[in-house]
Amino acid sequence: MSDDPVPMGNKVIVAGKSIALRYPVDQAIRHGDYLIVRYAVTAHLGRPGTFQNLEAVRLDGTVKWTAELPTNETGDCYYEVEVDSARALVARSFKSYVCKIDWESGKILESEFVK
Repeated sequence: MSDDPVPMGNKVIVAGKSIALRYPVDQAIRHGDYLIVRYAVTAHLGRPGTFQNLEAVRLDGTVKWTAELPTNETGDCYYEVEVDSARALVARSFKSYVCKIDWESGKILESEFVK
């Protein structure tokens, strides 16, 4: 049995356990005793404002943090998240920012406009 999380609609399967979430999940990364989940951008289509779609979720399903976004512009959300070679959590936003996110708080540590 793999410890790699597998997104399946509004849940993630990890270590043989199903964790129910509030939106469909596009990406999930295991980090110790919690998951970093990026909800599907389509879960917010047609709604005004931003979509804070990156969260750390404990294995019991409770939310540890919701990541900051680099802007408060309508339509901003994260479309990709990865762990870079330095083990930093890096997220890319629709408003053309690349952000390093703090693993423990979800706060933006660094951001760079790349358009």
